[in-house]
Amino acid sequence: MGYDHRTKAGNQADVAKHAALIVLIARRLSAGTGSGPIRYADVCAGPARSPAAHSPGLPDGAGHLASALALWPRLMRGSIPRELRWFVDRYAPPRRAAWKTYPGSSTIVADLCADSRAPLALTAWDIAPDAAASLREALGRNPGVTVHARAATPADEGVTRADVLLLDPPGIGERFGLRLADLADIARAAPPAAWTLIWLPILEGAEGDDAAARAWIGSLADPSLPPPRALGVRWPSRPSHGKMVGCLLVLRAVPDGPAIAVRSLLSWLARHVFTGAHAWSIESIGSWPADTRPGGTRFGMSAER
Repeated sequence: MGYDHRTKAGNQADVAKHAALIVLIARRLSAGTGSGPIRYADVCAGPARSPAAHSPGLPDGAGHLASALALWPRLMRGSIPRELRWFVDRYAPPRRAAWKTYPGSSTIVADLCADSRAPLALTAWDIAPDAAASLREALGRNPGVTVHARAATPADEGVTRADVLLLDPPGIGERFGLRLADLADIARAAPPAAWTLIWLPILEGAEGDDAAARAWIGSLADPSLPPPRALGVRWPSRPSHGKMVGCLLVLRAVPDGPAIAVRSLLSWLARHVFTGAHAWSIESIGSWPADTRPGGTRFGMSAER
């Protein structure tokens, strides 16, 4: 299982991951963190920004999202989920202009907290020195930011004190020195109240891994916490995405409200943006509560307040 943050930046998998992450951070901010900052841990952070020219999947991902939302009539713009409006307004270039860079997850969280005027304690890890240097240069002026040019461990303070934890590995296996068991160990080391998002790619021809993935998700369970659950997002095979035909978003210790908000936002994207040749299908895996909210387009930050 292999993935390169820089060559896949802004593709459909990144859109799904970052939509989910923005929901979780926004919900955490609205819930409040007491008098202290929100504590975010990014275990496989990647660079602060990636050149768009190095990512052939960006036009089908973030590029397609921005173009689709730009076509919405002005009077209907309020029905677009607030998370997506914020993302596109913050990062998409002007109409007809080309993307130059695409932000990494840590950059998105830092910008969302800055725009919300919320204090942030961000810890990021990356084993690539250039990626770590990129994060330090872009985010290091914030005294709450710590960047490690090494692999994260379950004993790291950034993990053990996190409010929101993202595990987004560039690959699993000997080549990357990372196993699924390692991800589980780090997830379990987070505080009981921490919300964990784990992102994994779904590769063409690896359908036989589904049973193993479901068993691994189940292994993350803790009877004292909300049950682990996942969303499988799949799309048609495209040359720009290589062998990747989807992604798995695993939520650990995320309460029902924020979990439903993540699923609702991804479902909105599947209904209104990623259709036709870009069509998404979404599978709910694990124990999910029924979404009993009224119909319409009230999702994410705009719902369940």
